[in-house]
Amino acid sequence: MGIRSIAVTQRYNRIDNLAFAVMHELAHLKLHFKGSDEERINLVHSEAELVTKEESQANEYAANALIPQEIWDRMPAVKLNPRSIQVACTKWAKEEGLNKWIVLGRVSHETGIYMFKSDESRNIN
Repeated sequence: MGIRSIAVTQRYNRIDNLAFAVMHELAHLKLHFKGSDEERINLVHSEAELVTKEESQANEYAANALIPQEIWDRMPAVKLNPRSIQVACTKWAKEEGLNKWIVLGRVSHETGIYMFKSDESRNIN
């Protein structure tokens, strides 16, 4: 069996994007690769707005690999206000030993709220 590889670009210079992208692609290798040397994983759907079953599975795997569901379920409830979310999630991430940007990235992905104030700790150096 040949060497498997993934490619990740630095489209966004953010730790949450990098961590999720790597785990997402590893999920495809784990969940969808059947082992053939000739096999290529190509899950792009012709209609970009439609997410394939495989993409949904890889998203779920990546999210739970970075923050296990049993920990995520303990996240405190907060008002749907970016500032309130950022303050509460930063505090909770610290208490749980998690990277605050991984937490806020998952919040963004699940809620569609992306208006968090970045700081240097989010950048990839």
